[in-house]
Amino acid sequence: MAETGEPTPPRAGRAALMSTGVFVGAALVLAGWAAFGAYKLFGFELGRAGRLGSDGSEDRTVFYLVLAMGFTVVGTLVAAVSARRTLGLVRRGVEVPGVVTSDGWVVVNGMVNVKIEYVVEGQTYTMKTSALKSQARQYQAEPGVTLIVDPDRPGRCMLKD
Repeated sequence: MAETGEPTPPRAGRAALMSTGVFVGAALVLAGWAAFGAYKLFGFELGRAGRLGSDGSEDRTVFYLVLAMGFTVVGTLVAAVSARRTLGLVRRGVEVPGVVTSDGWVVVNGMVNVKIEYVVEGQTYTMKTSALKSQARQYQAEPGVTLIVDPDRPGRCMLKD
């Protein structure tokens, strides 16, 4: 809460940067340039075991450069669309209380699957997400969370910071 008694708006920039689509877009860009770098620096090719021979094998630099540039374009588009959608949700979304109804037993890379239920206009919705194991323990002690929900599509939501 701000000192004026009005709710503090969520930090839109951070939310947009933390969206899954931004990470996927960045991974695409990195994968494309990693393939190019592996070819140019070490002679490794996709789909071939080992290195290029020095027996006059064809130079595929242009192929790998175009591949990296294509992955860069696609990755940038994926990240931009995801960030824009997340920012839109943060800007026009409404805050709704939610309750963590279960935390998963499966731990993958320190992450636990979590289910959160919330009610909009009398209808109950369920959000499935992943949380750090330590965060899941905190949810067990204090199951109440705040979600930002799209008023036009209540099934679309995100956890508030």
